[in-house]
Amino acid sequence: MGSGPLRENVGPAITERLLLAVLNDPIEADSAEQGLDILATRLGRLRANAGADVPRTLIAAAIADGVRKGLIQEPVRLVEGALHCFWRLELTAHGRAQAPRSQ
Repeated sequence: MGSGPLRENVGPAITERLLLAVLNDPIEADSAEQGLDILATRLGRLRANAGADVPRTLIAAAIADGVRKGLIQEPVRLVEGALHCFWRLELTAHGRAQAPRSQ
């Protein structure tokens, strides 16, 4: 397969930061771009203990990896009765169990 953004190497550190960033406060946005902006801001707050800023392509790859591993719910949703899809990033029960409890 190709080497696009969803094929980037996602290490355990970014996965842990992602899980921690949405553990108690899921992200809801009108679009994936807005959701990634919110998530990037949250990850930046965790940066002091975890190193440099995370590129958006790596954030997108980490989300896709989390969905594949059953840690994160599929972020694009069409709620019954809704007129358009929305983007919501939240953990599954498995993701909540795997999330680190502190920074």
